Amino acid sequence: MLYKDFLATMTACPFCEGQPRVLDENELAHTTYALAPYHKYHLLVIPKRHVVGILDVTPEERAAIDALVVRAVQTLDTLKQDHISVLVRDGRADGFSKSVDHLHYHVVPKIRLGDVDHLGNDREVISGEEEVALMGELETLF
Repeated sequence: MLYKDFLATMTACPFCEGQPRVLDENELAHTTYALAPYHKYHLLVIPKRHVVGILDVTPEERAAIDALVVRAVQTLDTLKQDHISVLVRDGRADGFSKSVDHLHYHVVPKIRLGDVDHLGNDREVISGEEEVALMGELETLF
């Protein structure tokens, strides 16, 4: 079944209502495997409480999630997997970059992210002028 067809059958949050398939857990989060993986060993770390965004988690939940992400990376290392990417899906599902309205962390070995942008176009290095403008815009926010 294609992932988009699976998503069309969902009537509730799969992380809250679905089969948890727990590989590892602590009081506030758990680790599972992806049903539509980017790689055979694609793992997910999910807070147990239904939260949509990273700004919604408590400091205790963040520590619990971080601990499980580290253990997931250690597990992948044991499996001789390398080049691990940790991706966070934050915010509401938009059908473009996120498909489930529940914060989750992807821990994926050997995923290719380097040479295309979010639209699938070849990435370009920003110009010096663009860099100055971007720095000016962002530095006041940090």
